[in-house]
Amino acid sequence: IYCHILTGKISKGLTRQRTLAKTEWGIMSGGAGEGGNTLSEQQRTAFRDYLEREGVIDHLTKAFVDLLDEGQRPDKPVQAIAGMLLESMGEKSISERDERIRALEAEVVALRSELAAYKKK
Repeated sequence: IYCHILTGKISKGLTRQRTLAKTEWGIMSGGAGEGGNTLSEQQRTAFRDYLEREGVIDHLTKAFVDLLDEGQRPDKPVQAIAGMLLESMGEKSISERDERIRALEAEVVALRSELAAYKKK
């Protein structure tokens, strides 16, 4: 599946979207080559190897397979995939992650005030 994801050939619609995006990028960046894409095949291969080595491909593939296995299309597929990726990182949901961030921010504020009080002594 990941080869298809990286080449943009999951569906005709996705292929068309990627082609349009490449064309627009070529116009905006003034790049040369197919659709303004200036990456060499060696750079693409190196990037794919990096993604695979770091486990990104496995996580994305699992998220897409899980989405397919659900049997029905979610109203917000990007959020569904983001939630699946968070879950694979040990998080339960986006709201749980937001809650964790708020708690850590509060802890930082408390520690800064404690440090300031310590410096005054």
